[in-house]
Amino acid sequence: MTYKALVVDDDPEILDAIGDILVSLEHGCDRVDSVEAARTLLDKNQYDYVLLDLEIPVRAGRNFPRIQNGLNLLQQIVKQRGAGRRPGVIVITAHGNDGPELGVEVMKSGADDHVSKPFKAIGKTLDKCILELLAKLGVQVGSPARSATTTNGGVSRPPLKNLERGTMAFFDDHVEFHGLNITSGRSSEDDQKALRAFAERLGCGNFKSFTGRALAKILARDVDEMSGYIRNLRGRITKHLARAGFECGPEDVIAHGDSGYHFTELVSVQPQDRSLQGKTATPQPNPDPANVPGSVPASVPTDADGIVPARRSAKREKSKAARVQWLREQFAKGTELRAPALAAEWGCSDRTIKRDIATDLADEVEFSGPTNSGRYCLKHKKPR
Repeated sequence: MTYKALVVDDDPEILDAIGDILVSLEHGCDRVDSVEAARTLLDKNQYDYVLLDLEIPVRAGRNFPRIQNGLNLLQQIVKQRGAGRRPGVIVITAHGNDGPELGVEVMKSGADDHVSKPFKAIGKTLDKCILELLAKLGVQVGSPARSATTTNGGVSRPPLKNLERGTMAFFDDHVEFHGLNITSGRSSEDDQKALRAFAERLGCGNFKSFTGRALAKILARDVDEMSGYIRNLRGRITKHLARAGFECGPEDVIAHGDSGYHFTELVSVQPQDRSLQGKTATPQPNPDPANVPGSVPASVPTDADGIVPARRSAKREKSKAARVQWLREQFAKGTELRAPALAAEWGCSDRTIKRDIATDLADEVEFSGPTNSGRYCLKHKKPR
């Protein structure tokens, strides 16, 4: 990928939408949800541009977002950015239609452009604003990756290369990927536990997936911390790989699918201590079904995955019942959550959660607030 962006927004749905847009442009990105996290990455990395939401909290996990927080960060970026006015800054805000005052203020503060949420499909789209910004900064849109990067000391270094498939090796006190120690610092112990869990395989040979709840149990942490923890873990891995000359996207090593977080195909596992022995062995050929109790005889029709449709349906119904019961318990406690957070908890899609609520909890739960930032809660109990 040629260009690298920093995306600052505390709405998971907006982060996903922006991520898709940047993938379509073949741009890389790091994503953060607070002023503090943005400052940390800006100090460590070089970005071509920043997509900045204004109404964000100062620290991750704190529900005190303010427009002024984003304005303060904007002014700091403008004050500290280097030659060529990089990184450029595009402000993204849900308040863009409230009046011209905010747009005038952000432009006076040094923003290069601003875009209202929800993003337009035609006209002033986010894609168009990004490309116009790169042209404004003197970057030839569609040009090949920069031939070299210059550090603050003026020393030239080669461009980052695409991440390739590599071995993740587990030792008693650390984990290595592509020969680099990717577990260090205060989070080393938790990182090792999480990576060891991801290295486990299913009987079919695929890596196991873990929901936020399952990871929270492994790490003895709060479920609410898992989204931020995984984001930070991905960032730490990316930083270590960048030092070795690899460009790594946020989901190149640890991806998130319908069933939860898991290793990607770029990871091959080499256990180096006893903790993984037997868990990452090469899958053995399937035994003769006739000799396995409870197996499916050849005469019974199965779907493409080798599963009897009736069994798959029963499994889905059981999983749905568990989700609905868990949702009912959470809302009974007064919990107010967005669909992405609920989906991440169960490793399913937002659509699945919304369908569960609409079909089984419509009489008990309601959605309140703006489309992009509202939350589900018990009826007659408005979000704080």
